[in-house]
Amino acid sequence: MKGYPDFFGFSIFPQFGAYQYTDSGAIIVAANTWGTIFDISAKGRIYTGYIAIQDLGLADTSTIFVEMTVDGQLMYSFTLDVMQQIGHNQPFDLPFVLAAYDKKTNYYNVVLQSDFSFSQSVLVRVFTDATAQIFVHGYLIWAKVIG
Repeated sequence: MKGYPDFFGFSIFPQFGAYQYTDSGAIIVAANTWGTIFDISAKGRIYTGYIAIQDLGLADTSTIFVEMTVDGQLMYSFTLDVMQQIGHNQPFDLPFVLAAYDKKTNYYNVVLQSDFSFSQSVLVRVFTDATAQIFVHGYLIWAKVIG
């Protein structure tokens, strides 16, 4: 037997170590294109993170999409305008919450509020349908499976 026994169907010792990795990135997403802010290929656990989006001259009619794919399956997809309209700035059982927004400067900050495990990959992408570019930067804290 390797390691400690598992008497109750779960180990008292975590599979995932303390946070080991941080990813940060900054990209400019051109109009009508998808931009990848995070692309992790491993087995692990996401603890927290954020995505900050500042448009560079978008009109009020522009829409910004954010989507997260986990292990090849679309986990969550949303638009920042809808999050703002429905008041999605309180903790829910959804992975993202709109922490801050400013319609005058078109700045949005979306926080990853719930941690989750993944067995193959995590991909976070951003899209805008506007004629202008958007600036996206983000930060992610995660751990890789040990062993």
